[in-house]
Amino acid sequence: MNLPLRKTAEQPRRPLVIGLMAHVDAGKTTLSEGLLYTAGSLRSLGRVDERTSFLDPEKLEKQRGITIFTHQAQLDYRGQPITLLDMPGHIDFADQVEQSLAVLDVAILVVSASDGVEATTLLWWQILARLGIPTILVVNKIDTAGFDRAALLAHIQARLGEKCIDYGGPDDVVPRGGASTEVDGEHDSSVVGLADYLTSEAAEQLAGLDDRLLMRYLDDGSLDEQVVRELFATRALVPVLFASALHLQGVTRLLSLLTHLAEPRFPQQGISGEGELSSSDNLGPHQGEFGARVFRISHDSKGLRLTWVRVTSGQLAAKQEVKHQAARVSGGQAGGECFESATNWLKQGDEQGEKVDEIRVYDGAKFTTVSSVQAGDVCTLVGPQKTWPGQGLGCESDCAPASVRPVLLYSAHPAPGEQADDHAVLVALRQLAEEDPLLNVIWNETAQRVELSIMGEIQLETITQRLRDEYHLAVECEDAGVVYQETISKPIEGVGHFEPLRHYAEVHVLLEPGPRGSGISLRNATPANSLAPHWQRDIMHHLAEKMHKGVLLGAPLTDVKITLLGGAANIKHTSGGDFREATYRAVREGLMFLKQQQACVLLEPWYRFRLEVPVEQLGRAMSDVERMHGRMDPPQMPGGATAGGAGVSGGAGASGGAGAAGFGAGFAVVEGEAPVSQMRGYAREVRAYTQGKGSFSCVFASSAPVDDQESVVEAAQYDPMEGGEDTPDSVFCAHGAGFTVDWKDVPRFQHLPNFWQLGGGH
Repeated sequence: MNLPLRKTAEQPRRPLVIGLMAHVDAGKTTLSEGLLYTAGSLRSLGRVDERTSFLDPEKLEKQRGITIFTHQAQLDYRGQPITLLDMPGHIDFADQVEQSLAVLDVAILVVSASDGVEATTLLWWQILARLGIPTILVVNKIDTAGFDRAALLAHIQARLGEKCIDYGGPDDVVPRGGASTEVDGEHDSSVVGLADYLTSEAAEQLAGLDDRLLMRYLDDGSLDEQVVRELFATRALVPVLFASALHLQGVTRLLSLLTHLAEPRFPQQGISGEGELSSSDNLGPHQGEFGARVFRISHDSKGLRLTWVRVTSGQLAAKQEVKHQAARVSGGQAGGECFESATNWLKQGDEQGEKVDEIRVYDGAKFTTVSSVQAGDVCTLVGPQKTWPGQGLGCESDCAPASVRPVLLYSAHPAPGEQADDHAVLVALRQLAEEDPLLNVIWNETAQRVELSIMGEIQLETITQRLRDEYHLAVECEDAGVVYQETISKPIEGVGHFEPLRHYAEVHVLLEPGPRGSGISLRNATPANSLAPHWQRDIMHHLAEKMHKGVLLGAPLTDVKITLLGGAANIKHTSGGDFREATYRAVREGLMFLKQQQACVLLEPWYRFRLEVPVEQLGRAMSDVERMHGRMDPPQMPGGATAGGAGVSGGAGASGGAGAAGFGAGFAVVEGEAPVSQMRGYAREVRAYTQGKGSFSCVFASSAPVDDQESVVEAAQYDPMEGGEDTPDSVFCAHGAGFTVDWKDVPRFQHLPNFWQLGGGH
């Protein structure tokens, strides 16, 4: 890629957006305090333990001492405007972090010197790699007793790759205002080149990343800084800085490295060939048209709904109307692969705009109202009511769905003595779900209760406290198991018919297994001139709008490709609601036939875990994993040795050893995957049998078929014939009256022949 040369000091610099992310207790918020203080944005340093940190302004955050929401701060370092986003560190809020990543220019991934690369670190690393976001790795708390820099660097390179290069970390206490420093011969990189302060070993490792660097390094011992920037922008280089944020060690170097290496991914303005600022150059295909990405939804103290965005192109003024980017329309013949996600189908033709009443730029808890913002700016919009995290506005497309998902299921009900009813609880939770769409709040008609899906216990405690503080509702939540999903293992054509008196609609759909993790994808393969286009759009909308349930547990259906094969309407009697009824029944009927053929599959969530225990407890840890039907990588012993595979359970999730174990003497590391249902509460067991010495961390990894599906289904006692909108039966008409036909008999009554020939349909 060709990056622009750095602008001269006289040229205005485009805003740079950086995000801080970390595992729990890595010192991320302390580092953000150090960055703001060093740049002159804060007069004094706040502390998390004293509840005075600038970027934990919410009452709930101060009480718990953790970051729960993404917060924004502004700073300027030597003429470079920077917007800092401090994101939650706890895995329970991972979906909030992932939505924020799409607006970043650079991510700062913080690792504790005492903990190294944890499971949460690996999750962030994988997501950053998938999104292609340039990353700087900061090893914090190097003042910890027993810190071994060489061992920790080897650990990082073994876990994350050789492209992680040691970029130093001086033992300097930084003066105010970002002045250059020299301590023990180490210079601030604002004064010298990007590579001038590297050790010889680190410089050689950096040169080995690219042939252009290597040739110049071998020629005269120098490194081409433009090539270094290109490597950083493409994630071929990940600088590793060592710091102690609490003592402001290494903070200046981090700021200097940011201003030297990073380039905004969303340019505010182009640079003309003469070096002058241009309003049209370098703006991409939309040539200055407004576009923005939504990364957070919140409510202020007055209850106003706030939409947090980064403007990616053009500009936005207060009182202007913003529209959603309409999704492209898919079509094609049966057997093609032009599928769209169900979410995209819902947005086709949606050109309804919403007016922006006010534009705010936040700095911690305070904000400034501005009249307009330009590409590159991060701001908050007051007015829009239909926005959601990950949404694209204007010409900007939506972000990919979050790769993390909630895995724990709870029921919620008013506490004893509470005057409110279930409806009040449902309404309040649904408003919270606007801020966090993965919360997935539903009313379970069968169980007659409110249910919510969450990431973990910390999130649950946060939700119940917010209900108490913000909605004055005392709510109790009870464990309802894990979040199961259902899919299918073979294709089938489903038929739905809805024909009570003076109504008519018939729909044929093809259900096929989709790739794991793909969700529900849709395609329209209706033959030309067989069904009016507006009825086709109606059917596709109904396929997309519904959370389709499986027929084993009534769990959400996933990883299924649904193709509209065709349908029939009556010019006199068909209305829009008829196709909704026929569409739902077609999907349900197909699933019932698949259940009869034992082709419905129940999926359960699995964790990727990291378990660090004293060596003498390794046998207990491995036995526990096997008891939980998990899969293990070869255990890592002190000093980086790999246990010779003893006790390793094979399987699709197992892989070779990571190469570096925990760098604490006398500790072994076990990593692997196991069902969430088996690992719930295991952290407490680890603390108990290691007397508090061991550590356990886990993140959602994937979904896999349940081993004992039959017993799980039997225990649930779910009735797929419960009726309502989930009925698989169809309605036909004869002698002036409608009558219900059992799903098994629909093939004998359907008006259209099957469209799908392979396998003969049913």
